[in-house]
Amino acid sequence: MAAIIFGLFGALGSALRARGDLVLENLALRQQLYQDWDLNAAAGTWRTFDRSTRDLALGKTATASSATAANPASAVTTATTYQNYTATRWESTASDPQWIMVDLGSAMEVDRVILKWYTDYGKSFTIQTSTDSTTWTDVYSTTTGASYSVTDVTFAKTTARYVRMNGTQRGNTNGYSLFAFMVLDDP
Repeated sequence: MAAIIFGLFGALGSALRARGDLVLENLALRQQLYQDWDLNAAAGTWRTFDRSTRDLALGKTATASSATAANPASAVTTATTYQNYTATRWESTASDPQWIMVDLGSAMEVDRVILKWYTDYGKSFTIQTSTDSTTWTDVYSTTTGASYSVTDVTFAKTTARYVRMNGTQRGNTNGYSLFAFMVLDDP
């Protein structure tokens, strides 16, 4: 496969290097070759993961119990790629409890949440859903969160407008911090 790719982009690479655009060539090639994948548990197969079509929280409003000026809640629903997702994140103040909530804009079916944690993580937290941001239903709970981890939780389909991570115990002395907060309705 590498030989085929090199062959396809070899002539283009030579032309770009002659113009001084080697950085653009490498970026374009990496973007064409890289793809996120996830497991389709129902079918037992791998599938591509296109956040722009599957993440219901992408671009939606996120609010939190607290945030640092440099790392606002809105960062978790910002469009990022595998190359720059660590450049933006939410960070709470260093106290318990803390929460971050995504408003999906209207009530819809959801059944999966993906949280991408920074070093400042939630050791104990719940994922909750609500239709009114007042009454919450726990759909997931853990006491074993970890630094630089991904929490990928599937639960029974439920109707929600709001989805939140409610942190009850930090994993270290800093606040909670997430790179991404994704909400899905998987088939």
